[in-house]
Amino acid sequence: MLLKTLKTTAKMRNLTLAYTALHILLLLLFLFLAPALPSYGQSNMDSLLNNVKNAPRATMIKSLSIKANDIKEDNPKAAIDYSIQAIELSKKENFAEGLIFNYRLLGNLYYHTHRYEDAIVSYDQCIEYALLQRDSVTIRECYLNKGAMFFTQGLNSKALDNYLLALNYSENLDKEMEYNNIGTVFFREGEYEEAYKYYHKSLKIMKAKGNQYGVSVANNNIGDVYRMTGNYAIALDYYMNALSISRSTDEEEVMIIYLANIGEIKAIMNDRDSAPLFTSKMRYSWQRNWIISC
Repeated sequence: MLLKTLKTTAKMRNLTLAYTALHILLLLLFLFLAPALPSYGQSNMDSLLNNVKNAPRATMIKSLSIKANDIKEDNPKAAIDYSIQAIELSKKENFAEGLIFNYRLLGNLYYHTHRYEDAIVSYDQCIEYALLQRDSVTIRECYLNKGAMFFTQGLNSKALDNYLLALNYSENLDKEMEYNNIGTVFFREGEYEEAYKYYHKSLKIMKAKGNQYGVSVANNNIGDVYRMTGNYAIALDYYMNALSISRSTDEEEVMIIYLANIGEIKAIMNDRDSAPLFTSKMRYSWQRNWIISC
């Protein structure tokens, strides 16, 4: 699609509170792909933990690190305590692998317990030690996650700075998260042409990698851009693509958002027959997802 079709108006910049909350939900689902999914940050976390396990010394640090990692989801508070102990011992023994892994883990744990400032400090510490080891993968993920912390707090400029730093440590075909996240910052700022540009870059790489979840999110985000610029028919096409792909990957949480977006677009377009259908499907999926989550 030509960027010249993306014409911003003052009226379209005035997002409703409900829509903003809905959009941010989807952004959070995608912004934290790095620490959350096996194809991204988790594989690096596993690698970092293996570096600790395979070290020919520091038995106690290994034990504490493994304990922290094993209980991170069920008991994050205890995991934080174990990880801090591992860091203190790693400092005494100058054990770089222990420091990098546990500062990285602490950042994730502090995020999940909503301690954003502590998370940022932990990622900064991880970056400091990872730089000494020339561990570009970990550095990149820390900058991505720092950016997400700032974005969550509404600090868009700082978020953008960190996403751009992450780009410096990304490989040629490994920038889709940065591009998506940069797009989210521009979208929040109402810079829709820039948002479109970066979302489209992300979509291109997601397609090349065969990442169907990422492709669905990118389609939805591009749909958001067209929606906010009044191009409702094009927005609907992208939303429908996102929904179709998410059904094949069984991503229940994002399907709820896609259904809601489609229902709202159809209502805006005065499609009174099918708008309620998509809304009811969204409500059913939301209820079903809530039951599953419990």
